[in-house]
Amino acid sequence: MAVDAASLRARRPVTALLTGLQAIPAGAVLGTLVALSAAVRIRTAFAHATPRYFPDEYIYSELARSLSHGTLEVRGIPAHFPALLEPLLAAPFWLTANVETAYRLTQGLHAIAMSLAAVPVYLLARRLALARWQQLASAALTLALPGLVFSAYVTADAIGLTLALTAVYAGTVALEAPTHRSQAAFLGFAGLAVLARVQYVVIPLALLAAALVVSRGRPVRAARTYPLVVGTLAVLAAVGAAVGTSKTLGYYHGVLHLHAGVGPVLHWIGTDVLLLAYAAGLVLVPGALIGMLRTLGREATRSEKAFGSLASALVVLLLLEAGIYAATGTARFQERYLEAALPLVPLLFFVGMRHSASARQRVTLAGTSVVVVALGVWTPLGSYAVDEGRQDSPFLQAVYQLEQRAHLSADSRVPALIAALLLGSALVASSRPRVGSVVACGLALLVSAGTAAAAVSFDLEHARLARNTFLPGDRRWVDDSGLRNVSVLVTPNAVRAGVSEQLFWNRSVTRVLQLTGSQQVDSFGAATTRIAADGTILADGRAVRGPLLVEEYADRAELAGAELVQRSIDTALWRPRGTPRVLSLTSGRYFDGWFAQSTRIAVWPAAARASGGEICLRFALPPTASTVLRLDGPGTRLRVRVGGGVVTPVAVPVRSGKPFQLVVSAVRPGTTADGRVVAAYGAPPHFVAGKASPSACR
Repeated sequence: MAVDAASLRARRPVTALLTGLQAIPAGAVLGTLVALSAAVRIRTAFAHATPRYFPDEYIYSELARSLSHGTLEVRGIPAHFPALLEPLLAAPFWLTANVETAYRLTQGLHAIAMSLAAVPVYLLARRLALARWQQLASAALTLALPGLVFSAYVTADAIGLTLALTAVYAGTVALEAPTHRSQAAFLGFAGLAVLARVQYVVIPLALLAAALVVSRGRPVRAARTYPLVVGTLAVLAAVGAAVGTSKTLGYYHGVLHLHAGVGPVLHWIGTDVLLLAYAAGLVLVPGALIGMLRTLGREATRSEKAFGSLASALVVLLLLEAGIYAATGTARFQERYLEAALPLVPLLFFVGMRHSASARQRVTLAGTSVVVVALGVWTPLGSYAVDEGRQDSPFLQAVYQLEQRAHLSADSRVPALIAALLLGSALVASSRPRVGSVVACGLALLVSAGTAAAAVSFDLEHARLARNTFLPGDRRWVDDSGLRNVSVLVTPNAVRAGVSEQLFWNRSVTRVLQLTGSQQVDSFGAATTRIAADGTILADGRAVRGPLLVEEYADRAELAGAELVQRSIDTALWRPRGTPRVLSLTSGRYFDGWFAQSTRIAVWPAAARASGGEICLRFALPPTASTVLRLDGPGTRLRVRVGGGVVTPVAVPVRSGKPFQLVVSAVRPGTTADGRVVAAYGAPPHFVAGKASPSACR
């Protein structure tokens, strides 16, 4: 008895603590989770040095700024952009003249909006009659997803995710209790989700598919049960067809011209399913599959069937969208398109864990787990995170970051080993649901939180890199120069992200001049530009006479008739003194001094009213390297040996006033630490007009 009494006394504090926690209203706990998430997201967003997801972030900011002044334009060009909800919400912030203030306020809005995604997930858990701790765990797992890093971006992801999940909740309610009020609520939230991100047009289609499932495959019965939804969507489809699909989609009309074969689409859908399972943390996936099967089975409650059919249809349609997009050119995992599917996984998991899995289900799940691990070994996870493959996926960005920190190669099998351990834990959990669900949930939360932290680390690191690469110390340097109506000249090797950075921070840059051979910056109002024989810059056939911002990431320009105001790392600002003319344009010399394997140097002697001159060059290499350079042009064929640790000057004569082009290439090119193939490094080429003295280039 003494032992029992001591044991009872020891248990009392724990019991009291658990009783006290249980007494806290779930709404208060949920509100605390949302508030903490918003605070953390705001803090990390404010550490995000500059936008880096272009052209999207520039377009959304420009639309918001335009709407704040009562128009809908991008650089003075009318914008037929249907996804206007985010710009409308952010428009008041852009009434201020300070870009930094508007940017940070927008990030704050997004952090709050994305954190609110936990609310519809919690409401769905309540609708499914999950246990109280499971309701709150589902909300917490949503807030731990790596995709919430998008709250730092000036895109529609934050607004769209929360509205999409709210539409799923409203759709579940409408399917379960098809009143006019519930159907109207679904249409309202689904409409707002589409207005935020056009890709969510599949949500109404998913509800129609779910209505057929709930109605046991009877279309007439479905139409009678859900008349408001079916009727409204039919009217909208008819109006869209009458107006024209191209006009309805506006900016996104290009999707009508996407052509992808069935094979590539299926390949990418399979790839997306695999990576989506990884992004969901793996450990909940087997239980979620059990839950999906249960919600579509005969023994499911009405709320489970409503949610399961809608969730299944939505995931399939999102996968189809992402598969088509990847198969038509992007060729990468589109996590942004699938982010609304990830918060549904914990809900399906907890539904699946209500009962122990049958022997047949465990065998199926074991086989599925073996396939996932085998695919992870066959095609290592890191191989998907190489270069642009990670661009649209915070999860793959986290994988890359963790591999870099752990010094793992892209073909490492360590992620497959971790996947095997997680899936093994999941299979054990499915056999003992009461204890297993708690353990699996804890593991999933740990994995998601770690992945999210790595995604944030990657994001902050690369935002700082973009800030230091594309912008000088004063990000608003063009505005602060006092020049107005500046045109940015996009050179052949310009990086469009660098152009967009200048456009975002400097509102005095109002025009884009797209030089022949350069990469298109965005879809709005770029003037087709070429250089005339006398060096005059012709935009849509007319001479450019205003201030110029020349992009020089891997190019370099010398101008006549203009004064250099400032040159940053890879951009030069020129003030006109008459009509600016291009004296020389070097295409292929990087901002850090390295010449590419093949570099073109074009000169226009007539810009300086000269009948010739000399191109002055200086080459060098590290002490242990050497190469032979070829210099080829009209009347010029030179071979120059460049030794390590020695500066080699070269003078190339230009004997007429006509445009002249010199090509510099390496017989034995080298490679820089960041993978660029290069010839040599040296000072920018310089054109000396007129008859130069023998020492002019020395």
